[in-house]
Amino acid sequence: MACRTRWTGSREVRRAYRRPRRSRLRDSQEGWAMSEPDAIKCPRCAGKGYLTPATATVGDMVAKHRNELGLTQLELAQQIGVSRAQVANIESGRHDPPVSRLRMFATALRCNVQDLIP
Repeated sequence: MACRTRWTGSREVRRAYRRPRRSRLRDSQEGWAMSEPDAIKCPRCAGKGYLTPATATVGDMVAKHRNELGLTQLELAQQIGVSRAQVANIESGRHDPPVSRLRMFATALRCNVQDLIP
């Protein structure tokens, strides 16, 4: 799972994986966010969790190639045989596509798998 926020019943677990607010960072000058400078906000949990840059970049590359061909998410999903929601989740970085799915994306987008991987 790419999202760093763990949704368990314990509030402490969520805090341990969540980036502290900026005011807390200024006060403490330490914390999880300081050790992850390349992390970006997760669209799945409205910016409370973080994704790795590689996960977001794969989705960005899929969206870029799709837009260059003038395809909608629905058209791409129909060509690959998945739902539109799965395409949207991969493009937004919520899900990491397996290699087999990347091959399908590359075929539908008329590019190499290496073009989709940063």
